[in-house]
Amino acid sequence: MKKSIVEIYALGVCFIAIVSCAISVGFALYDVLEMSAPEITLETYEYEKHQTNETFIRGWKEDKEIPPTDELTKMRIASYQIALKVNQRDALQSIIQMLIIIFINLVVFYPHWKIAKRSRETIS
Repeated sequence: MKKSIVEIYALGVCFIAIVSCAISVGFALYDVLEMSAPEITLETYEYEKHQTNETFIRGWKEDKEIPPTDELTKMRIASYQIALKVNQRDALQSIIQMLIIIFINLVVFYPHWKIAKRSRETIS
């Protein structure tokens, strides 16, 4: 069963497209998790920053006045909600990118698979 150079080329392109597609699907699955449970995938720094009022004000400038505890708590909770929304939005953007990459891989894969099949039939 001898393979032509065209068949080897076409199968090589198919292999690369499938590997790229598999990697993209893996990233897309993580992004789905990130969208559905943003508190799990939130960066450790962001998560830690919003756990207590003390960690929330750690990076404040020295000349900035610290508000009363109840107001500070409201600010921290609001900031945490914003961080979660930003995390979800980033995940949505990444899912869109992965879907585009998967689509391109399929567009590249299909004609090369046909070329490989035709090449194999020609040799046989």
